[in-house]
Amino acid sequence: MKKTILKICLLPLLCMMVFTRQIQPVYAEDDGYTETVAYNPYVGGWSNCTWGTWQLVYEATGLALPGWHNAGGWLLEASQAGYAIGTEPMPNSIAVWSWHVAYVTDFDGENSIYIKEGGYMGGYNEEWCPAYGTRWNQQLLGYIYLDADVKSDITPEILYSTALNRVIEFAVNEDAKNLELIDSYIVMIDDAMAGEVLKDEELKVAEDIKNEDARAQEKIKAVSLSGRK
Repeated sequence: MKKTILKICLLPLLCMMVFTRQIQPVYAEDDGYTETVAYNPYVGGWSNCTWGTWQLVYEATGLALPGWHNAGGWLLEASQAGYAIGTEPMPNSIAVWSWHVAYVTDFDGENSIYIKEGGYMGGYNEEWCPAYGTRWNQQLLGYIYLDADVKSDITPEILYSTALNRVIEFAVNEDAKNLELIDSYIVMIDDAMAGEVLKDEELKVAEDIKNEDARAQEKIKAVSLSGRK
């Protein structure tokens, strides 16, 4: 029901550019010949930050990321795909802003990260930039951690709230051509929130059962002691 109401409310404003996925080969040179080893699922080359970040991650780590959608939604989609996400910067992570992503290669331990990126004035760029707050008037939403031993520190409530705001913001700011991506975000948010509610309910039931068992044991113990008197 919430999903239906949200769609109805957004419908007059829903705006979505068509995100056409086109397979782009990634090449690795070896002993004088070129061999195709993976595919970049984005388009636009270095003029596109998503293409650039995917490419940079692959070249640095050999990791072929999934084909996620627009940059500001990467945090939610990465979380749904099992990647750890958080607010603390670290090397070998992806910084996600409202409408931009970049590959983080270094952190000065204080307030700056070193990034490599596409989509900077139409091309490639690397520089030190703020590790928190805003850049180009875009809010830093968080980081996607690429190292397997890092754990998430963003709570589901904050993540889903951020994702929902992204859906509304996207609807207001883009020219509508189709609603598929909006719908997919709403479904992901709904499913994820439902999963969290179910998890909370299961924990509550387990706690109630545990408390009931404890009370039953106390009653048995009390009856046993009174019978001995």
